[in-house]
Amino acid sequence: SLSKLPQENIKMTKTASGLQFSDVRAGSGEFPKKGSKVTIDYVMMTTGARYGNKIDSTKDRDAPYSFTLGDESVIEGLSEAVSTMQPGGIRRVYIPEKLGYTSDSKLPVPPGAGEFQRFKNIYLNPARAYKPDLVVDIKLFRSSG
Repeated sequence: SLSKLPQENIKMTKTASGLQFSDVRAGSGEFPKKGSKVTIDYVMMTTGARYGNKIDSTKDRDAPYSFTLGDESVIEGLSEAVSTMQPGGIRRVYIPEKLGYTSDSKLPVPPGAGEFQRFKNIYLNPARAYKPDLVVDIKLFRSSG
């Protein structure tokens, strides 16, 4: 399950964009294509001083997140990570700042007020020079289209 993934010693693969990922469990079937609708569960955490501190979890609120692959309103790192996953797969992803919340209109954002405030202070704060990498554990349920 997403909440039980180990925190350390996971061998990561780094892509040309700077995204890092590790497949915890491989899926099967076709990779999603740009323009297809994907549905995922994710647990989003922060690195840095609060390493492993959960910011948001679709699992906790039992509300999977769906988006269209390639939609520019979604953080680029999430789209890139999901584009090379197969249904049923579970992946840990490190998303660098340049592939994360590059503007305050990027999605997804935590719906809870407390979580959103913490998230906003870290990732949407223009006065903050450094924004730590995001750690996102993703499970791809399906893609269609």
